[in-house]
Amino acid sequence: MEALIIAAGQGSRLRKRFSPKPLLKIFGLRLLERVILSVKYAGIYDFKIVPGYKAASMKKELAMGKNMTFI
Repeated sequence: MEALIIAAGQGSRLRKRFSPKPLLKIFGLRLLERVILSVKYAGIYDFKIVPGYKAASMKKELAMGKNMTFI
């Protein structure tokens, strides 16, 4: 089973502090990392991530695992 994670938020209300929104750190983990860990906890280990805004910076910041694909 695969999970489709839509991580395309610009975070316009957070723009002064941080952008893009999926890379915002809260208590040491990025929002996108929290989603991935929650999905793994549910037993799903294959991911398709749809980055919209600043996709290149998301790919650079996140360690690409073999089960993680950006589309």
